[in-house]
Amino acid sequence: MSKKQLKKPLIIAGSVLLLMSSAGTSFAAYSHELYSTIWTQGRSSATYTVQSTFDTTTKTQIQTAMSQWNTALPSGSFLYKSSAETSSSSPSQDGINTITKNAYGANSFTGEHLPYVNSSNRVIESDIRINTSQNWSTSPKPGYYDIQSTMTHELGHALRVGHSPVYDDTMYGVGSMNTDYKRTLTTADREAAQYSVSRWKSNLLKASDGENSVSDDTYKVVIHSDAEVVQYEKNQLVNEADVIVSGTVISQEVQKDFEGFPVTDTTIRVHTVYKGEPGETVEIRVNGGETDDMVYTLDEAAAPTLNIGEEVIVFLSANKGLRPDKDDFGYYLVGQAQGKFNISAQPQGLVENSTDTHSFDFNNIQNEIDQIEKYNKENNIPRKFLPEGEESNI
Repeated sequence: MSKKQLKKPLIIAGSVLLLMSSAGTSFAAYSHELYSTIWTQGRSSATYTVQSTFDTTTKTQIQTAMSQWNTALPSGSFLYKSSAETSSSSPSQDGINTITKNAYGANSFTGEHLPYVNSSNRVIESDIRINTSQNWSTSPKPGYYDIQSTMTHELGHALRVGHSPVYDDTMYGVGSMNTDYKRTLTTADREAAQYSVSRWKSNLLKASDGENSVSDDTYKVVIHSDAEVVQYEKNQLVNEADVIVSGTVISQEVQKDFEGFPVTDTTIRVHTVYKGEPGETVEIRVNGGETDDMVYTLDEAAAPTLNIGEEVIVFLSANKGLRPDKDDFGYYLVGQAQGKFNISAQPQGLVENSTDTHSFDFNNIQNEIDQIEKYNKENNIPRKFLPEGEESNI
């Protein structure tokens, strides 16, 4: 089945929002995106059940992250941690908001927020999952991500606050190693959250409740994921790749992964091999897709579009962590959209990746890759992800 063009929920730009109050009208001083998929009107809290195998320090830091947001809300606390815990390591639509962890491999996200949306465009459940194939720490450490920072970021999405383009904000969409600055909210983070929560506590969006609703009788669960992605330097892109090839997209199939989420498996016929030893074709898995009962979408940076007939260069990782379905597919894209370069339009010049962050000279790409490989080896550049089969203890 071909990958379908999926509809994203409306996103409202924070810089143009007006906040009405009894004192008059004031402008919101933030540039965060806000999602129109909000909690049901009048919702006063969201309580999360945490996976029991998180260590004690991490559980405490999850609670601290919630407190950061709660103290920013003049209307009172919204995020709570349940005293009960779950033994499950996977999110699912079960009516329970959960925070879980699993070793997903080099899938290039640190944490991901999964809001389940009903046909009235309302969030009815919210899950958060952490990728333990990353190096995690409970304090700033070179080569490690800070779990409290990522939890604070993902819980901001639970308040339906989207990403900010400002690096200093907690809601900036890229994870950073060896820092804990995202633990502390900026004024802009706080104001974005205040406005966002007021939308379901004061009916600010009541007139547009049904704007993106599903109107047919065969309603599907809709998830628009908010993922904090890993950013790669050019040499890291090469370093993480087990295979680098050029080729043509020849087929796609959407199926469910071991957690029940739609994923799109894309097959590429290989033309040229620049690194590794692939076969005549490679199969790439990207999160997202549409099945009979679910629509799962992500931003382009976290789930790049691959079209049948497209000519591409792809940087691929075979690291699939501890996934029980690891034998069902071949590779992940390194950095997701960062690892896909479209050569169809510019076969004779520079080729750029889908995020416009890196480029290669198409006529000299093998030499560039070889030089980068030499640099990485001479400087002992480590890989970002733990080896397949290992996971971080948090």
